[in-house]
Amino acid sequence: MADENNDVEQKSKAPGQPAKTGSKKTNNKTLLIVISIAGLLILILAGVGINFVKNKVADTTAAGIITTATGGKVAVNSNGKEVTVKTSDGSTYSSSQKLPTDWPSSVPLYSPYTVTGSYKASSEGKTTWHLATTTSDSYDKVIASLPSKYSGWTSNSSYEANGTSLYSYDNTTYTVILSVAQPDSSSNNQVVVSYTVSQK
Repeated sequence: MADENNDVEQKSKAPGQPAKTGSKKTNNKTLLIVISIAGLLILILAGVGINFVKNKVADTTAAGIITTATGGKVAVNSNGKEVTVKTSDGSTYSSSQKLPTDWPSSVPLYSPYTVTGSYKASSEGKTTWHLATTTSDSYDKVIASLPSKYSGWTSNSSYEANGTSLYSYDNTTYTVILSVAQPDSSSNNQVVVSYTVSQK
């Protein structure tokens, strides 16, 4: 998982003062929030008919927002469906509404499913993926069959309360945290199955 704090070099210059080099801690939780805001801004600016000029304006604006919030230089690239942010320390963050192309094939997914959102963070050679999905199958059916998909994994814990079930599994390569939530109006009355996969 990406470190909670990353040292990022920052240069600032006040009027009439020489440039100074300092260090500012970048909190990944803050960065996640800013990326979400920047992603929304990109989609708003891009509109339905995305064109190159609009996209570049949105990317530049979003990069400015994140740079201001975190104190670190970033590059933002988007295509209206996916947002990728690269920071000066080499970390990469991306979000989209599709299964990441590098999703670990050894991590089982409950099927049938529809991806409602995904997020990926990579730092220091380690990657963490978060995937949110919905399924038309019943809650009882999902929680009855999902654990069997992880029969070859080590089960660390399981918990159920208030219409949500949580599971934790790992193997020599990944740690997986699963949540299964009862349908409600925010999920179009479908069961929500979410995965957080951390590379060891």
